[in-house]
Amino acid sequence: MKAYFRAVYLIAKSAKKQFYTILILSILVGMLEGLQVKFNVLILTALQNIIGGGNNYTALIIPFIAFVVICPSYYLYTPADAYLRSLLLQKFRIQLLKNVYNKVLNTEMKLFEDNELYDNIYKAQENAYNDSIMDIVNSIIYIPLLVSAIGSIFSIIGSYNPMLMLLAVFTMIPYFISRYLRGEEYFILRNNQTEKLRVTDYLWGILCGRNTNRDMRIFGTNDYMQKKYYDNLKEITDDVWKYEKKQFIRTAILDSCRPIGLGIGIILSSYMAFHGDITVSVFAAMLTAFSTVQEHAEGLIDKVTKTINSIPFISNYFNLINNKDGIKQGHEELTEPIHTIQFINVCFRYPHSKEGTIKNLSLTINKNESISILGENGAGKSTLSKLILGLYTPTLGDILYNGVSIFKLNRNKLYERVSAVFQDFTRYQMTVGENIGFGKSDMLYDKSYVEEYIKNHSYLEFIQNYQHGVDTILGREYGGIDISGGQWQKVAIARGDIKTSDLIVLDEPTASLDPLAEAGIFKKFLEMSSGKISLIVSHRIGAARLSNRILVMSDGGIVEDGTPEKLLNQNGIYTQLYKSQSYWYQQ
Repeated sequence: MKAYFRAVYLIAKSAKKQFYTILILSILVGMLEGLQVKFNVLILTALQNIIGGGNNYTALIIPFIAFVVICPSYYLYTPADAYLRSLLLQKFRIQLLKNVYNKVLNTEMKLFEDNELYDNIYKAQENAYNDSIMDIVNSIIYIPLLVSAIGSIFSIIGSYNPMLMLLAVFTMIPYFISRYLRGEEYFILRNNQTEKLRVTDYLWGILCGRNTNRDMRIFGTNDYMQKKYYDNLKEITDDVWKYEKKQFIRTAILDSCRPIGLGIGIILSSYMAFHGDITVSVFAAMLTAFSTVQEHAEGLIDKVTKTINSIPFISNYFNLINNKDGIKQGHEELTEPIHTIQFINVCFRYPHSKEGTIKNLSLTINKNESISILGENGAGKSTLSKLILGLYTPTLGDILYNGVSIFKLNRNKLYERVSAVFQDFTRYQMTVGENIGFGKSDMLYDKSYVEEYIKNHSYLEFIQNYQHGVDTILGREYGGIDISGGQWQKVAIARGDIKTSDLIVLDEPTASLDPLAEAGIFKKFLEMSSGKISLIVSHRIGAARLSNRILVMSDGGIVEDGTPEKLLNQNGIYTQLYKSQSYWYQQ
């Protein structure tokens, strides 16, 4: 129940006015239900007396007026409840999504290599839209209402015959068991289906995506993809069908206790009326009250069991939020530009991997160095670049920036001093100004700043031909224009370069270009990054030979370190790569 109360606290914090207004209204309306039953008994008794020859009209008029005044309150409460609940729900959803995003933003990057993280994010994010969140919101509204209504009606029924009150309670126990088991098994079903649901969403994106649809047409994989999607969907629906079949059988058996209880209540009330223990008018009111109690008890059980069964779902959210694998933030800040980066016996291993990707690596990088990291695929180049940028934290060892440990540094402040362009750079379906301006977020709303940058860099001259300039949307998906892969790469490099940084890393963002074009872009990049620490990750010699220092990696370690000329004379891995690729660059 701890997760439930934490959720209620979060709701109250997210929408304080709506929360307390709904709570007070619910209790008051519930109490009015009991009064309505009481006035109903008084009205019927007064009518019976008048029909029998009595003249006490006051006993009829006063409860009648009270009854008439109470009835409209329900019509006023219903739209007010819908309005307040809608506001509360939206505010709560927004707060949940904000918290999930903030948690993701502060999660160690290495965990994004773990499938479990994506399952946990999916489960947590799903809470904002599935029924469990509605059940918790409804519990705040309806449980106080139904408890106060049942309590007030019980007090009236109990004053005539406590057995009727106990009968109403006992006949609802099977109903409670049925609803509780249904919710518990539904949680197990949904939790077990998380990965299948993610895969189904992914496959639907493939079926409807622009690029993937293009590939399917060319390679004739439409039927295969459709079958894969529908097979996966069928597994999900088959599991749901088995679950629903089981619930139908159990519900049909256990829910039959309610009408049986109502029948016993009618017999017991009739017996009391026949022996003169209650009047005929009270008998009629008691039957209505008994039926009302059963209906409210059923509603209460529904809300309570749904609330109980929503706890595991909301617990998924808190499991993500409470996860301790956040970025190990320090409090120190660098007071001057980065001039040295030192790796001291650094080891790094990805989640669930048996072997480390980086193994006992020691390295010193100095200001004004242009460094290329070479090596075959899987040598650890990209992992090393992410460690240098502070995106990954060493499993063992330490990284020092100007002599300060990464474990002591405020990571967000460190990110302000570094920039990068990755191989899988993001192609934002947004304007040119945004795509480049994201690199310097403090100037994002200053179009003239981006325009000036574009004018001063000839490799972006293609943008100046766009009709809408920096307001041109890139990508067809939202009504923009198509640009080539090479142009996208230039936009990504501009995004990395426009940022004022001490360190900039290019992690194979031009891998899809031909070697000569790549070498040309890297040459411009090195000119632009003068005065910074520049790092180029590549498996091509054309980029490496432009740097003043080359690091050759193999099996998670640095096996060669020096200038291009020095390494060429060592007749090692660099020399072999040079000889195998040199024909690409011969004019």
